Amino acid sequence: MHRMFSSREDGTMSDTPTFPNQTDNLCLYYTYGNLKLPPPPQRPYIYYADGDSVPFVVTESISEFKHLIGNHTPLLGQELEGLVPKLPSPSVTFCHVAADGRAFGHITKSWASICRSLGDLTFIKNSSPDYSGDLIQDPRGIWSIFLKEILDKEPLTKMNPPTDNVRISPVISQSHVEMLKKWIARKCMEENEKDHPRLSTFVVTTAFIWVCLIKLHHSSITPDESVRNDDAIFLFVFQADCRDRLRLPTNYFGNCLKPCIATAKRSEIIGENGIFVTAKAIGREIQEFEKEPLKGVENWISSAKEVFNECEHYVTLAG
Repeated sequence: MHRMFSSREDGTMSDTPTFPNQTDNLCLYYTYGNLKLPPPPQRPYIYYADGDSVPFVVTESISEFKHLIGNHTPLLGQELEGLVPKLPSPSVTFCHVAADGRAFGHITKSWASICRSLGDLTFIKNSSPDYSGDLIQDPRGIWSIFLKEILDKEPLTKMNPPTDNVRISPVISQSHVEMLKKWIARKCMEENEKDHPRLSTFVVTTAFIWVCLIKLHHSSITPDESVRNDDAIFLFVFQADCRDRLRLPTNYFGNCLKPCIATAKRSEIIGENGIFVTAKAIGREIQEFEKEPLKGVENWISSAKEVFNECEHYVTLAG
């Protein structure tokens, strides 16, 4: 997982203490140990030894960061060269073996707070990351099931990502969000839907983006590929945070996510009611999660493998 954190900074590396201060404070959190895999039935663990570290590289550019993050007409790859963010914009790679995005975001904010307070650790004493490994009770031994599934060498045939990716930044205004909500609500009334989907901003925007991505993919097929299976299953995958449901502190450090997988047929997504169909599928997954967040937990990984191997296309949401 790659993330970039931006901040405004005047001056150059030669006259600001920002980075030396940050590198010193990185040592506070042992997030750069190594994963150890002892023979089963022992649990894997992260081991930090004196001297373990991660690379910390600093570059400086005179290019304008605001221009890079602005909403402009898409540029070709060679036109982006030189638009490196102005100092400092930390870009970080982290591994989900140690923690999820929320935990890592908390680490980053704690780090920034320490730097802003010039190394005063009392600044975060009430919100420092909680590394307690016994906060989650596991009387059914779910960890052993997960470990067995993770160590299974069976490949996922659909998990090879495309190599021709293009990065875009779609802008959806509040007025667009409200328009989508009203349209979907009206469709529910027209279809006499008994259970109306949750019409949150997350649901309607992700439903809209999912349809746009699939239609874009559909429009790029060649004539040889035009014979398609309209009943093929397409997936939209997102993660739900279980901390509140398990009564864990918000600063819990670790992975605490449930995979949510919305499904729909190709013909439904590219049809005239595609956004209505995808909003129902995504909203249904959220409602199921809120009703019983740990339902079928022992089958999460095996079920996900099965669904991924049987689908024709999938979209994943991160962040």
